Amino acid sequence: MTHLLTTSITATVPIWDWTPMQSFIYYLIALVILTVWCAIRVRSVLDRHQDSRYFPEIDDFYELAYLAAGASRTSQLAVFRLVKLGEIEWLASRRGPLLLEKSPETQQALSELERHLKNAVKTAGKRGIPVNQACIKLFPSMRPIEVKLATLGLRPTEAERKQAGFTAVMPLFALLALGALLVLIGLARDQSVLGLCPLLFLTIIAMLVIARSTGRLTLMGKHVLSQARAKHHRLRQSPSEPPPIDLESLSSGFALFGSSALAGTGDATLIQRHFRPSPQQGNHSHTSYASGCSSGCGSSFTSDTSDDGGGGDSSGSSGCGSSGCGGCGGGGD
Repeated sequence: MTHLLTTSITATVPIWDWTPMQSFIYYLIALVILTVWCAIRVRSVLDRHQDSRYFPEIDDFYELAYLAAGASRTSQLAVFRLVKLGEIEWLASRRGPLLLEKSPETQQALSELERHLKNAVKTAGKRGIPVNQACIKLFPSMRPIEVKLATLGLRPTEAERKQAGFTAVMPLFALLALGALLVLIGLARDQSVLGLCPLLFLTIIAMLVIARSTGRLTLMGKHVLSQARAKHHRLRQSPSEPPPIDLESLSSGFALFGSSALAGTGDATLIQRHFRPSPQQGNHSHTSYASGCSSGCGSSFTSDTSDDGGGGDSSGSSGCGSSGCGGCGGGGD
């Protein structure tokens, strides 16, 4: 039956009459060309609202934190602010750093994220919640921020990134299907076509790499983040510079630059002491609903790698796309 099918196909499609060597050479050439094309294509597939006359200005520090480094830094900022406001406290324990309620009654005007986290800590009671769970606890409250930034064309959602990655590698998928068919036809003719198998394997690897390389920020998102950092450059401290005094300035600096904005302050030392991951916290699995809150949600606040590719402090291991309340969130330029 297979022989009859392949005979029928080759009678009308000359490509099936290639010799094994021809199939190998032509497939290799097509693989190189399509890999380059898909790699270029994935860079622009998510660029939206590229009107240079309009660049939205983001002022809310939680939105800035999500734009700069995603869910992890946003949750870090919520923990940091609640501790500074005296609403919660952290405590070292055998399970690692815990968040405990400090003030039963809210004395400050809190944002939705802060209220959500404080309620989670309050519900946990004396058991508290591990610091490495803060990002996951806050993820539902961060969803509106994610949607807003995606609507503005600054930072696509995880679903958009996955869809864009799949769309970008469709030409390679078509090539893979063609190669598999060439192998089947060759085997039906008792030809030595196993040389194509390594190329099929390379095609799969290229598809996976390109699909996962979708940028977390669009070109406009990078521009807006760069403008915000330039506007607030004074908030990025060096150990020799006096830190900003008010909490709002500290929050904006932390959102944009990560823990480097706290250099020279007592807060930097406190954060490093409580948010350095324990062996049990260093590797948390990736979750399907909060990819920015996985693989180390309790990682050190000093592990700063922003989503736009900028580097910052690097005393911990980074992990986003896979990181959590520490790994993926840090970051400066």
